[in-house]
Amino acid sequence: MAACLKDPLASRMVHGSDFPVPVNGHFAWSRGFISWRDFRRCQNNPNILERDYQLKRAMGFSPESFTRIGRLLRRA
Repeated sequence: MAACLKDPLASRMVHGSDFPVPVNGHFAWSRGFISWRDFRRCQNNPNILERDYQLKRAMGFSPESFTRIGRLLRRA
């Protein structure tokens, strides 16, 4: 997972799949990707899409990994 946060991979990541990044907060916490406090904060969010976003931000993913798809899908 740590390799996903470093270039050249990080600059190419596009949100949309759970692979290779876990979407389960328990897994992220137990592996030390996030703190207990971040885990609890994210788990308390009832919106599963927002929860996934918050978990991945807590793991260190940049905001661009969630918006990059717009640039990739633009027509030339």
